[in-house]
Amino acid sequence: MATDNKITYIFKDLKKLREDAGLSRAVLARRAELDRGTIKRLEEGHSGRKENLIRVCNALNELYYQGKGSPLSHEEYVISE
Repeated sequence: MATDNKITYIFKDLKKLREDAGLSRAVLARRAELDRGTIKRLEEGHSGRKENLIRVCNALNELYYQGKGSPLSHEEYVISE
């Protein structure tokens, strides 16, 4: 547990979810309004801000509603430390 009252999150299986949706890191980053480096760090298992993870889920969900991928909830794919 963090001692500075910050909560960090880890996105499980982001690379697989991104690839299943047929997206490059650059495209997902653009859709999520994040930089490609943030997507790379999240895929490598580094913790991230909840807001960024919600942005990623929302970007992937846009594809689901277009008939691609699976619906996501950040609560299902995020584990807190």
